[in-house]
Amino acid sequence: MKKKLLSIILVGTICLSFAACGEKSKKTEQESSDASTETSSQAKEEEVKEDADAVVDVLEGYSHTPEYDEALANADVYGGTDGKTYDDYKSAYTAAIADVEANSLQYSFTYSLIYVNEDDIPELVCNSNDETFGVYLISYHEGSLNYALTSGTEFTYIEKENIVDNTGVVLGAHYDNLLAIRDGQWVLLGYGEKGTSDPWAEDSFDENGEPIVDTWTWDEDYLKNDADYNATLELYYASDAAKSVDNYVSKDDILKQINDEQE
Repeated sequence: MKKKLLSIILVGTICLSFAACGEKSKKTEQESSDASTETSSQAKEEEVKEDADAVVDVLEGYSHTPEYDEALANADVYGGTDGKTYDDYKSAYTAAIADVEANSLQYSFTYSLIYVNEDDIPELVCNSNDETFGVYLISYHEGSLNYALTSGTEFTYIEKENIVDNTGVVLGAHYDNLLAIRDGQWVLLGYGEKGTSDPWAEDSFDENGEPIVDTWTWDEDYLKNDADYNATLELYYASDAAKSVDNYVSKDDILKQINDEQE
């Protein structure tokens, strides 16, 4: 029930529209050599490829489980799109930021670019810095701008491995809300909770006010204990490979990053 209520609240809250165009391109210079023109051209292609690969860290030996693959194939869409078509991601993200700033004046947004899935187009993170509102995760795919709104502002992700873990506490329960991107759209990969069975009862909390955990669920199926819960989470999300966003910047700085205007 908590899962359904949380999903309804989150999806219902997503009401901003985004617009525009722009596409990421990155060029790499290479030093000239005495080699022939053909050899020089091949060397340049290799250098460009190496530079693109170096944009993010690559996890050696990482692979998804069959459970992850099945969940991704069958996952429900989470979030939405404005239904418009854009030329590229740069101007699309620029317009999205303008809309966020114009329509949510009560929040002090900061921003970051991260790589969630395997393509070379970054995802845009718009952090409201308010736990009651959350974070916009925005992706661009084949002309479409797609977005999801997290519950709260806490999340980690596994870079280039297409998974985000939005975490928090609701009604005395810790939750893991797993999101991914499929065909450009954000989808709900899985949802788990561990907490007290009755958040309204006084004896559900210890002397420090912390909930006494006695209930564990994953996608509304009951699990036996904390070990079961953690093992289930690890089927989809390798926590030891996760990272958090630690480089939020202002609107002006993120626009410079998006449009390759860094000094």
